[in-house]
Amino acid sequence: DFKDHEFSYYIGGYDDGYRNPACLLTIGVTEDNRLYVVDEFYKAEMTTDEIVNYIFGLNQKYHYRRIYADPSAINFIETARNKGLRVLSADNDIYTGIARLKSFFHNDIIFIDRSCENTIKEIESYTYEGENKKGAFPEKPMKKNDHSTDAMRYATTNFNPWRKKKVLTGGRWR
Repeated sequence: DFKDHEFSYYIGGYDDGYRNPACLLTIGVTEDNRLYVVDEFYKAEMTTDEIVNYIFGLNQKYHYRRIYADPSAINFIETARNKGLRVLSADNDIYTGIARLKSFFHNDIIFIDRSCENTIKEIESYTYEGENKKGAFPEKPMKKNDHSTDAMRYATTNFNPWRKKKVLTGGRWR
């Protein structure tokens, strides 16, 4: 349970969908650059306007620094920007994103609140395509039940937990 932690700011990751669920993950960032998935919006069969209005309401609570969205979700991105939300197109390179998330999990940088049931379920069931002809297992994920994992990849597009803060000491930035 991480909802009561103190966070410096919040970021969001958005994966678009209509028949498949649209997903927005709300991620709190701590002073020591740890990520906590504290809320998930996960719903199918909503229009772009309905989704943007719902997220606008969430923004009143979380004051997202940025929401990183699937770059192919152009209608969502433009509608959200017109509503005043700070939405950027995310990096959609799946291999870079998976490697980044693996590193974050391995280094205890990212955590998920137990209330984010769909996110936990999708991570636990995340699978890769079967063996190729040479007997090796490729690192190509199955495109099934991956909406929250995609949203998590998008949210971490520009996040670097090892970046040091610049501090003014003695008249100099260090």
